[in-house]
Parts: sequence; structure tokens; C-alpha cells
Amino acid sequence: MLTVQIQNPFIEQRVKKDFKGDTQKLINEIVDFLKNKEKNERALAKTYERGDLSTGEIAEKLGIHKEDVLELLNKYDVYYADYDLEEEKERIKNFEKKFFKNPKV
Repeated sequence: MLTVQIQNPFIEQRVKKDFKGDTQKLINEIVDFLKNKEKNERALAKTYERGDLSTGEIAEKLGIHKEDVLELLNKYDVYYADYDLEEEKERIKNFEKKFFKNPKV
């Protein structure tokens, strides 16, 4: 059994007002929120897997850092590559300029 003690006056006030002191209703709301959060995370991870979203877009939608998105993808066994095609093209161009006399610019 898990026991939660709320020691924040603001939260205590909200529980009294919004849930009329019904702690079970509050617990049910928290459980529903967490279930929905997990469903959303899983759906976004699968959308990324299909190539329809970037890690940056997922981070924005969930309000988390891009690095946290990589952990989320790992959680749902979604392979990811932190790769930016434009950055890679720029690296190749710079490499060619540095090491070749007639680069393919």
C-alpha cells in the first residue's frame, strides 16, 4: 500500500475545493492522468518510428527536453538515430573544402 501525505497548502486547498475532500477521486484522477500520459508517449514514439515526427517535435508536444525523448524512445523499444541530414551535408562540404583541391560544392 502506498501512502501519500500532502504538505503543500495550495494542493490541499485544491483537493478540498475540486474534490470536496474525496481523496479516492483524487487518486483516480492521478491514475487516469498517468495512464493517458503513457498512452500519449507510446503513440508519439510509434509516430516517430514511422518517420512522421522528429525528436524535437515530440519534446515540444510533451514539454520535455530532447534528451528525455531519447530515453522515452528507448522505453518503448523504438530505434532512433540522432541525425540531421543538413548538418551532415555541411560536414561533408567542409571536409571536401579542406582535403580536396576541387571540391564538389
